Amino acid sequence: MDKTGEEILAAARDAMMRNRKFLIQGIAVLRLAQLLLWPACILLGLTAGIENQTLATVTMVLQTLWSLIWVTIVLSRNDIPVWSLWADVSINACAAVAAGLACYSWDALSWSNSAVPLALGSMLSVALLFPVRQVLLAWLMLSAGIGAGASVAMSQHPAVVANYFSTLVMLLVLAAVGALMGHRMRVLRASTGHAAQALEEATMWRRSAEAQGSERTRQYRTLHDTVLSTLSALARGSLDASDPLVQRRCAADAEYLRSIISSADRSAVNRLQGELAALGREQAVLGLRVHHQVADMPATVPDEVVATIRDASREALNNVLKHSGQSQAWVTGRGDPAGNGGVTVTVTDRGRGFDMGTNSPGLGLSGSIIARMSEIGGSAVVESQAGQGTSVELRWPA
Repeated sequence: MDKTGEEILAAARDAMMRNRKFLIQGIAVLRLAQLLLWPACILLGLTAGIENQTLATVTMVLQTLWSLIWVTIVLSRNDIPVWSLWADVSINACAAVAAGLACYSWDALSWSNSAVPLALGSMLSVALLFPVRQVLLAWLMLSAGIGAGASVAMSQHPAVVANYFSTLVMLLVLAAVGALMGHRMRVLRASTGHAAQALEEATMWRRSAEAQGSERTRQYRTLHDTVLSTLSALARGSLDASDPLVQRRCAADAEYLRSIISSADRSAVNRLQGELAALGREQAVLGLRVHHQVADMPATVPDEVVATIRDASREALNNVLKHSGQSQAWVTGRGDPAGNGGVTVTVTDRGRGFDMGTNSPGLGLSGSIIARMSEIGGSAVVESQAGQGTSVELRWPA
């Protein structure tokens, strides 16, 4: 991903986090502001409609304590846990029952009822954060609590029924406005997330294409310095085609070409594929013909992993040349079938082999292959039988 893509993605994620944090802090501040209504009502003499001062005071104190606890949870986490929001709805619905019963019947839904403003705030919080179905459930719970608190008043004074329905409409309008705002914010958040993901995939694809192009350029240069150089020298007559050294050089160049052509998929321009092909050319000069078969390799592999697998494979091929008694070896590579970016490379020969039960791995296997793969979080598995050849499987990750 290039720098511009990273900056855009970081800005998009940062904007989403800031918007979410702003919304949560706004809800918390609204709750604190609602707590100030009760002292204001006392100062303005709007609590004269309270008949049972003890019940009203206990209800308001409990609501205040819960509100402070809830605001503390919200601000400390910069989030509103689902359980806390439903607890808030339930507590405010119960408080609406007690606060309504504490008032004179004709003031059950007036400013003397301290629970109604907090119920409205709880309704708005749910509407901003939850889908419509849950908003309707919260509306029913709060409406039932307010109705239960005003039930006695409504049975004695029909005018209170109109006030109750007005309160329900107010709750419903608040729920509708909050739900529309919440839905819009969720849509924007989802759109931003999809756009950021698309940008990330596009920039990753471009980076992969650039890496493949770089590897292709490197292979072209290698071809220029090896195969083309040999052919040009032969064409000019600078080399004697019958010279054994020249023939070995031609065989090495041919093996390098063969190893590149052996894979026609995207791994053909993968850096690891190029390194393995170069190993074949190195060994061909020494007299070991290496057959390559690489398929479904990931488009990109970390440079450290490429270097380690290359060096471990070189050591395995050196062991073939020194100990197997054979002039051929096979190098196969494949990617993780699950598509997780893993790599498995196997070096095999059909030579002498050795008895793994009586012969421990030498320094080349234990130090240059097994330990080397372990250092990058990979593994090396060696299998051999006397007279049946040897297989070294390199895996990353382990």
